Amino acid sequence: MRWIEKSIGSIARQADVSEEDLAIVNYGFVQGLKSVTGILLSVLLGILMRIPLSCILFLGFYIALRIYAGGYHAESEKQCAVLSAVSIAAAYAWIKWGSGTAAAMAFTGAACTAVLFVLSPVDNPGHSLEAEEKRYYRRISYFISAGAAAAGAVSLCMGWYQAARSILAALALTACSVTAGYYKYKRKTAVNS
Repeated sequence: MRWIEKSIGSIARQADVSEEDLAIVNYGFVQGLKSVTGILLSVLLGILMRIPLSCILFLGFYIALRIYAGGYHAESEKQCAVLSAVSIAAAYAWIKWGSGTAAAMAFTGAACTAVLFVLSPVDNPGHSLEAEEKRYYRRISYFISAGAAAAGAVSLCMGWYQAARSILAALALTACSVTAGYYKYKRKTAVNS
């Protein structure tokens, strides 16, 4: 990643960017690159598992939900990468080989949506949301959750079970992450009080 910092530094000097702003630009660029790499690796895994459309459907809902609903934040980037890789691989395995009755999937989807409606957005111990931010993120999180639930219900009604599992996997993984993040943040704030 050092070559990235040098490249950005060279561009920033030509654009007359301050040292303080340069650190912010470097951080943002590196984080963006890590996000794009993670998404590309997730899509590649979906292609290798021969579920490319299901993986894109899953990632679309999952990424949108995680951005607006929040969730668990690992203690380190390495821990985050491992947890993300394992959870996404498990979700893909269930999408491809999982089973379950339509009623069980509908019930699970409704339960996960309810969890997201009650707990999202989750504050991050490093950055608590202001009241206005919370309302904004909650509104969008509700919209995405409801849209995912509706798309899952339509998929079940149409008999598109792999699509339904993709959407349910995104709802379930986000609901688990939001629940874990909620209790982690609640515990940290109780300890600091």
